[in-house]
Amino acid sequence: MTKQQAINDYITLYYGDIYNFKRELANGDKIAIRMDFLDYIDTLCKDGQITQKQFNSWTCPKGWY
Repeated sequence: MTKQQAINDYITLYYGDIYNFKRELANGDKIAIRMDFLDYIDTLCKDGQITQKQFNSWTCPKGWY
């Protein structure tokens, strides 16, 4: 799995679509969004869908800060 695939899956799973995600990012708690993403990739790592190296090197995309 690539990082972009993980981001897309995260957005779909947590927010339904990119429009809801962008609205939440603009008006919501950015720290909570980042924590949810990090929890999501932790789950991917534990499930063997990404490697430990990927987990350790992936950060939240710019704009999520």
